[in-house]
Amino acid sequence: MTSGTYFKMMFYISHFFILSLSIYKKDAEFRNPLLIRYFCLFLEQRIYINVDSKHHTVDIQSHNYFFGFMKRILKLFLLFFLLSNTLSVNAKQRLRTISSPKKISKIIGGNSLADYWLMDKDKNILHFQNDQWISYPIKRLVSGFEIRKILPIYVEKDRIIILSTDIDWETHISEINNGKIIHYTYIAPYPLLQLTKISDALYISGNFGLLIKLENNQCNRLPSPIQSHINVTELDPEGILWIGTDGEGLYSWDGTKFTSYTNGNNKDINNSIITDIKYSDNYLFFRTINGEIYRLFNKKIERVNINKSPFPIEVPLVSNGHYNIFSKDGKTLSFPTAYKIKSYQELDDGQFLLLTQNLDLLYNQEYSGNFFLNYASIFGIEGPEFTFNGFQFSSIHYENQLYNKIIPSIILSDFNKDDYSDILLFNISGYRHPYLYLNNTRNYFTNFTDPLGLNQLSFNGFYSYAFDLNGDEKPEIISSNYKNGNYEINIYTKTAEQYQLSFSFQIPKKYANRPQQQVCISDIDTDGDPDLALVFGYSQSGKGNILFLINNGYGKFKPIENSNTDLFKGWNTKIIFADFNNDGLDDMYVVRNWNFNVINFKTKERGWRQSELNTNILQHQQRKGEAIVFDFDNDGDLDIFSLGESPLIRVLENDGHGNFINITKKIGLDNLNTGKIGETINSGDFDNNGYIDLFISISSEGKLTNYIYLNDSARIFVDESEKLGISDSKLKFAAIGDIDKDGDLDIYGFKKGRNVLWRNNLNNNNFLRIKLSGIKSNSQGLGAKIWIYENKHLNDSNYLVGYRQIGSQLTGLNYQNENIAHFGLNSEKKYDILVKFKAGRTISLKSISSGKTLHITEAKAPLSWWYTWDNYAYILLNNKVFLSYLFTALIGFLIILFTILIGRKRFNWDISLTSSVLAVNTILFIILLSALTTSKPFIKYYIPIGIIFFSSAGSLVFFYLIKSSHNLKSKTEKELELFQSLLNFTHGAWALSNLNSLQLYFENLSLEDMSNEEYYLPFLERKKTFTELTIPILNQIISLNKSLKYNQTLTRDLENYKYQILHIVNQDFGLINSVSKDKIYLAIIKLRDALSKLKYDVFASHSCIPKKITENLLNELKPTLSKENIKINIISFLSEEDNVLIDSQELTSIIDNCVQNSVKAMRHTKDKQLSIKLLKSDPRVFIEIIDNGCGVPNEKFNVIFENGYSTNNSTGYGLFYCKETLSKYGGRITLKESVPNRKTRFTIELQNGYKN
Repeated sequence: MTSGTYFKMMFYISHFFILSLSIYKKDAEFRNPLLIRYFCLFLEQRIYINVDSKHHTVDIQSHNYFFGFMKRILKLFLLFFLLSNTLSVNAKQRLRTISSPKKISKIIGGNSLADYWLMDKDKNILHFQNDQWISYPIKRLVSGFEIRKILPIYVEKDRIIILSTDIDWETHISEINNGKIIHYTYIAPYPLLQLTKISDALYISGNFGLLIKLENNQCNRLPSPIQSHINVTELDPEGILWIGTDGEGLYSWDGTKFTSYTNGNNKDINNSIITDIKYSDNYLFFRTINGEIYRLFNKKIERVNINKSPFPIEVPLVSNGHYNIFSKDGKTLSFPTAYKIKSYQELDDGQFLLLTQNLDLLYNQEYSGNFFLNYASIFGIEGPEFTFNGFQFSSIHYENQLYNKIIPSIILSDFNKDDYSDILLFNISGYRHPYLYLNNTRNYFTNFTDPLGLNQLSFNGFYSYAFDLNGDEKPEIISSNYKNGNYEINIYTKTAEQYQLSFSFQIPKKYANRPQQQVCISDIDTDGDPDLALVFGYSQSGKGNILFLINNGYGKFKPIENSNTDLFKGWNTKIIFADFNNDGLDDMYVVRNWNFNVINFKTKERGWRQSELNTNILQHQQRKGEAIVFDFDNDGDLDIFSLGESPLIRVLENDGHGNFINITKKIGLDNLNTGKIGETINSGDFDNNGYIDLFISISSEGKLTNYIYLNDSARIFVDESEKLGISDSKLKFAAIGDIDKDGDLDIYGFKKGRNVLWRNNLNNNNFLRIKLSGIKSNSQGLGAKIWIYENKHLNDSNYLVGYRQIGSQLTGLNYQNENIAHFGLNSEKKYDILVKFKAGRTISLKSISSGKTLHITEAKAPLSWWYTWDNYAYILLNNKVFLSYLFTALIGFLIILFTILIGRKRFNWDISLTSSVLAVNTILFIILLSALTTSKPFIKYYIPIGIIFFSSAGSLVFFYLIKSSHNLKSKTEKELELFQSLLNFTHGAWALSNLNSLQLYFENLSLEDMSNEEYYLPFLERKKTFTELTIPILNQIISLNKSLKYNQTLTRDLENYKYQILHIVNQDFGLINSVSKDKIYLAIIKLRDALSKLKYDVFASHSCIPKKITENLLNELKPTLSKENIKINIISFLSEEDNVLIDSQELTSIIDNCVQNSVKAMRHTKDKQLSIKLLKSDPRVFIEIIDNGCGVPNEKFNVIFENGYSTNNSTGYGLFYCKETLSKYGGRITLKESVPNRKTRFTIELQNGYKN
């Protein structure tokens, strides 16, 4: 945290602390707006509610907000601070409907719910008093003119004022007082808009400065100096009326005169438009239309900071779809935005009346308990409308008429691994089109159906569920289907962010005479992965059966035949796997039509022992529906709750050993057995009292009714549907989970029309949520058991407060609950927890507090890797998208590798260049693969390959062009370049020396020295010079020689010797033996010999005889020299066979340039003499040119060789050319001495040449 952030936070906290102290002031009217304003400022929400603080009415305009992470945390802290220190503890609020004679358009005001005033949509005034409605028709209130607008204003009990504006904008005043209608004869010339009471007088103000005093049934117009509209009025404790105008600033009326308040020449104040006035703490505050706030004290106006203002600037929508309403006494009331409140008003006794956009009238009711409110529309998860009327089958397919009963499925599961429950909903249409609503952790949902590819899938069956079947911790979608006369079960896996069909199994005909009724997911063979049990009610033999599909661990299934096929025959509708006799093995509870329900107990030999639940317990000789099992009495065993036709419900209590007794009547549920039909049953601890409750949907005479029976400490189940607010809904079925993750269980249910999200507002810390992750067991912890004990009483059944087996409450025929174990606990206590996974591992936790979610993993890394690596490998290798990416990547990297091989072989790329090409192309390829993941296959696979191909090819083309441009040079240029390379190699300070040092090193290296580390460092130094400096120039010499085709034999020899040396030098020093030592020694000698031969051939073509050159030149210059009277003297110590290393033409040009300079220098000399000396001093040849001209000053000896320097208006290029040309051949030119008119000597220094 930066210091600025810290101080800013402390600033807000200190102001909230000051605000909390203000609660003790008597001026409650000041406290409330100030508290609202601070709360709004801190949250910085963009949801506005216009507040009329005088009449306590509110009009909600719009809302759109955003929470930042830090603001979210600080908001919770500050909200807690305010509620605990400033506001009184508020009870929960429920909204109840008031039945009125007509639709209401405006709440006028009132004293209490027994006495209030309204205006209906026909502008009639309604007064509710003494439990009856009194109507005042508009015709009695207004007569003789046409109304443009009517404004009723509440004054006090039994009295309202009605301001009626006609089409001429004149206002008529009338009054209802104690049941009597009073019409005033005075007609205001302009509209009147507001009213302020002072003692027994009413001051009514409006447009164009109009101010009316109504007293003793008389209306008097006051002599107002105000010309603009009056926007607002306010009364101070001294009885002075303060007036805010629309452009003339602030005025007051003391009963006798008007006073204008200005601030010098400040036009912003004097001509301001005032929107609010408030008297507080002996100050008068007013606010302008620009939001600026001023304070008047002792007749002086000063601008004040917004944090000193009492005005409630904005009232926010707090969060999660709630309106905040602030009462006069500082209470905060919250109502869901689903009610679409248009306006509200607080009555004199603190009660609120609220008007919805549908013109329904509501009132608030305090309620201390929890209840459910429908948030589906707020969260955007009502889902599509119910549209399906059943499939049309021909008569020969009569058995398929069961599909006319298809209803959708609701699945609560975490599809994006953010620990919030998402909702997968299957619509009813020609095919079941799924809708996936992802919970974005702020309890608002986004429809992700299209991005995940679900809109491309069709579902056509009795059920759908979502479980992780392949161990990748992402749920697969399991659904039955009917297609082309066949029944099948399909599994859809999320691959590359798209759901795709990964497994399909066609049901054998002997099972599939009718559709499968249900599928149960459990680890049937106890191998650590979930298997499938398909439930059939009908088959070819009449009775249905159960078919097991065994998982291979990777989400692929294989059917296994039961050894005792008659055991599972029956009119089966549902099965539940759970341990009913506490022997550690999961048994199978089977719900059957037309017969007894049964439990198939699992034996240690992996067989089944069937037990009929028949002794007057569940002898349902009719159709049955749902069933659910859980520990309702917290005694550590699973009890059974089942629905049927008659009787509707039966409850079987388990004694812990798999023996059951009927306790339906004992626990108060037998009152449901009155000819009703059970639709669905579900369970959860809705009130967090530690005991699991029931949600039941019942059909009676074609009507659906929903019930919540709360478990009263296992003594009795009590119908609390009315109190919990769910009795009026008509849900076919529902899934249960803590959708908003606030610690209480919510209900999401299917309803024809629009679905319902009943959000529980319990919101206490009396809970503990436990999420299990299996490693050796299945990933979702199916079959695992959880026991919770009071602290320090682990494994003591007398202190058991909760028991769950994961999976026993998870699924119904058309729903899947959240797969997190929810426990209601006492928040003031701590608990010990015992978890036993299906594979046998036991984990215990001690002294755990409530009010949190625990994530318990069966095993942690690295042990978890051992159990899961094969799953992930299998998934990847069977993932078409992954394989496509892998194939794409291989092709791409092969292209890059091929490019590098060509580059190194054809264009002699070194390590640095190779690394650069590899890095650039690899990075480009990875970026393309990453950026195009959501594109179509052609784009995300072929485009990266195409771009990387052209990028790699571009590198080769670039170097090919360079090589081609090199080959386009003239033969003369190439010869000169080869000459220069050889000259640099043989006359440089490092190349030939490096070869010589390597030769001497290996020539003198003994076998004993090879094992001595002392000799290793010199080797590395010579090796580095050879590879980084010598090899590049050798490659250049070889390449040029190839191009010029001087001597191809020499070219091959040079390449051969070069590679021999490189091969040995690049070996590890310790691997060099006497043979390789001799090889490299001889290879260096041969390489030098080959270079010498090549050098001789090349240098000979660039050599000439200086004596002949000089003589020929002077013969040509003889006429010029004679004309200038110059005496020429040639002194030569060279023979006719002495050569120098330079082209003859270039040497001629150099000598000619020097002679011409001498001629110019001697123009003013009387006795002109020019001498040319040719001297030899191996390995050099010197040519001296001496004259007695004007000479060169000493300070100019070096300057004269610079390009452009001249003393006689020439180009200044001659001596510069001489210097540059000689340097190419390893020569140079210098000015040795210069004495004016006596002796100036230039010396040309050349290397010995070679005979051609």
